[in-house]
This record gives sequence, structure tokens and C-alpha cells, in this order.
Amino acid sequence: MKRKFELEFTIDDLKAVKIAGRLFSEFYSREGFFKDYSMPEHVLPRNLQEGTVRCPQCNNVISPDDFSNTAYEVLDAIVDKRGELMKVVVRCLVCKCDIVIVLKPRSALHNSIF
Repeated sequence: MKRKFELEFTIDDLKAVKIAGRLFSEFYSREGFFKDYSMPEHVLPRNLQEGTVRCPQCNNVISPDDFSNTAYEVLDAIVDKRGELMKVVVRCLVCKCDIVIVLKPRSALHNSIF
């Protein structure tokens, strides 16, 4: 005998915004859930050195180590089925240009280095 259950959920937008704000705050202050969190290692292509990614329109430096929120803003991050980062969409805060950064899979980076 099969039973069918129907559930209805409502979304509390205000609560979701409060939770997001708290997570954002805890992430940047390294508190709570993010207390012992460390950023995953990132590998730049061979022709780029740390901090040399630049906006193609105004030449503003776009660096993953910049947490000041004055140079760029992350708009979207796209991951594949395995959870690996594929693309990052950022907005340059100097010229308001949207930039899509396409990342190579780790396996492709590993194979191109060796």
C-alpha cells in the first residue's frame, strides 16, 4: 500500500536575507561556521602572476586576495557536477564592466604543467 503525502512550504524572504547577512559577516570575520575555514588553493595560468588579472576595459587589478570590496564584486560563481569552480562573473567597480573568468579544470592544469 503506497501512501502519498503532500507538503507545502512557504518561503520567508526576510529570514533568508538575515541568514545570508549573518553567513556573509561570519565568513569575512572568520567566526562561527567559518572559524577554521581556509580558502581552497587556486592555480593561475603560467603567463599570469599573483594579482595581475586586470579588467580588459580599464586595467583595474582584479585579485582574489583583495577583500576590500573596492576593486570588484563577485556576481556569480558557476560550478560543475563535481562541485569544481568553472566560471566566475565579476563586476569591476571602477568602470562597471562585467567580466567572465573561465577557469581550467584541475586535471587540465595538472596535465599542462607536467
